[in-house]
Amino acid sequence: MEKRRRCGWLDKSERGEERVVWASRETGAGGERVSTTQCPVSAITGDSRAALEAWLATLRLGGAGELERLPARRVDEWLTLTVEREAAEKQRNGD
Repeated sequence: MEKRRRCGWLDKSERGEERVVWASRETGAGGERVSTTQCPVSAITGDSRAALEAWLATLRLGGAGELERLPARRVDEWLTLTVEREAAEKQRNGD
């Protein structure tokens, strides 16, 4: 499976020919479909995963609180995730 998905921890010679191995069903806020030629799991860093988990927890708990107390990078990450989520919802709803 690692070879089929072209996982990032494999040596380049083991990954085979470059091709799309994952693509989103919906288009992003800019109207494009997101895709990757390498397993997305191997590309997600610990920091990225922590940011996603914090955003999701904040969403489920009903708000970001005082944004001015958060690092600018975190606010930017959350804004990007929120915009992309809203674009996907609009597309699913046919808006």
